Amino acid sequence: DSDSNPIFEALNLDNAFVDTTISDETDPGPEDTVTVTMTGPANVVEGDTTTDYIVTLSDPAPVGSIVTLAYSYTTASGDDITETTQAVVGADGVTATFTIDTVDDVYAEGDELFRVSVSGIVDSDSNPIFEALDVSNAFVDTTISDETDPGPEDTVTVTMTGPANVVEGDTTTEYTVTLSDPAPVGSIVTLA
Repeated sequence: DSDSNPIFEALNLDNAFVDTTISDETDPGPEDTVTVTMTGPANVVEGDTTTDYIVTLSDPAPVGSIVTLAYSYTTASGDDITETTQAVVGADGVTATFTIDTVDDVYAEGDELFRVSVSGIVDSDSNPIFEALDVSNAFVDTTISDETDPGPEDTVTVTMTGPANVVEGDTTTEYTVTLSDPAPVGSIVTLA
């Protein structure tokens, strides 16, 4: 009654409940979308590790959630870096930080461009964390530059063997040029 006194002497509440399941919408709207952005270095010297890339979420994810990463190459290739494929969301729930190692090779390649981007945010079982993601600005383009002062690890040794003598009017036997590191097929050895 209005004085909070019991109306009945006894109640059986064994079946006085309902289980209700809340389902995500099949077509998530803007209010369901988490915006992801990324900042990071525009340049790195070949052989170095990049400075930090930072992924930022507009809404928090559980600590330890996994940011999956994807790569595309303009003038670089997958041989020029060691791809970091995941970053982990930190204690603040909204940022994940990672670096990328570049490969120091012997080739004079000039500037090489690659893009790293966010492809998803998942739990440890690869299940999506959020209903929808906007990753349209979750990428960074980074240029790899050759060192300005190449070291011994960048140096290719060239040797040549061939005949010590030839009879006038004859063609020599073969001269053989050998490189310590492979060059692309069809590269031209210039002689002086």
